[in-house]
Amino acid sequence: MLAVAVHLGLGGAVVANSSWIGPVADIALAIALLNVLLVVLGIRHRRAGKAETPDRILEPRAR
Repeated sequence: MLAVAVHLGLGGAVVANSSWIGPVADIALAIALLNVLLVVLGIRHRRAGKAETPDRILEPRAR
């Protein structure tokens, strides 16, 4: 755990002094927002459809 904290701290210090961090941060933020959007749309699409979920698979079907 300490090693992770040290690496994050050193990485943050290096990145803070870089001139290219602005464009890279913009790209990283755009990718993160795209991922969130895809997850939200996937959840809505799954709820709107008749996706097979584990509880639907295990339920006996009415005949």
